[in-house]
Amino acid sequence: SMAETFELYLLPIIRKDGQEQNQITGLFAATAPRKSQRSRQQDRLFLWMTMVVGHSLLPEDAMQKVTKDAATLYYSTKGTVTSGLNAAANQINDALRVIAGGEPLGAKLNMAVLRADMLYMAHAGAVFTFLMRGDDVTPFFSALSEKQLPGYVPEIHPEFFTTRVQMGDAFLFTPQPAQEWEREVLQFGDDLDLALVRRRLLDQTRGDFSAILMQLKPGKKGTFHRLRPSIPQPIQESPQPQLKPRPETETQAEPVLAEPETAAKVSPERSRKEPDVIPVTIPQQDAMPQPVVQPVEPDAEDVPPWEE
Repeated sequence: SMAETFELYLLPIIRKDGQEQNQITGLFAATAPRKSQRSRQQDRLFLWMTMVVGHSLLPEDAMQKVTKDAATLYYSTKGTVTSGLNAAANQINDALRVIAGGEPLGAKLNMAVLRADMLYMAHAGAVFTFLMRGDDVTPFFSALSEKQLPGYVPEIHPEFFTTRVQMGDAFLFTPQPAQEWEREVLQFGDDLDLALVRRRLLDQTRGDFSAILMQLKPGKKGTFHRLRPSIPQPIQESPQPQLKPRPETETQAEPVLAEPETAAKVSPERSRKEPDVIPVTIPQQDAMPQPVVQPVEPDAEDVPPWEE
């Protein structure tokens, strides 16, 4: 079935206080746990809660609990995909209102479910999802979602969107797009991979921002792979030489591989290394066994984005 033909690769793009980051908070992305409603067993859920700037932030473990509880609710409720996303959004809304104890504690929700070849998106708070399919860039956004800010209102009514997906599609989820993001900046192109798009967005965007890239690649398990980008090390004022000179008796020098220009800021020893996989958790039922996460193959980022 179509549901088994996509693997989903996630790569964060985060700059905070002027520094690149590789940890995402408030993210839940996983396949269905064993004890799911029958109708939800093929659903892949992406749920990202970001706190509204200028409001108190929840501790990371509290954010993870809130998103995990909402995901558990999604998978255990009957009904349509949109009714499940609506229930999960309201679970988060209620949890934030309880935690805040009367003071508004605002968040934004960028949610998506992949079922077969349909992607269902739910927005609460003025978040954006961009579909990047080669040169085509399709933004999903509704100004109405701005009024649906979790933590502020008694009940959330998310804005919903759907689109049919195909192999190689990339999506960019963000709570706030940057002014510099013209169509050209978001074009994916046949020759690009997630790491190059991430570098381009960081290079062409001033100030702090956060986003998550998701790409659909061939695969049988249909699981999420969370990639951790390598972060350039700050340059030391008096750098020590890293490599000892090679002895002259050594045979001819190895050819130097040309690095893509976009990789210039990555420290040399990390630049050709693949991002690490962060294990993905799924909602824990009573004493449910931990999922086994397959490591990403070393050449995972070299898979051609898609076949036309």
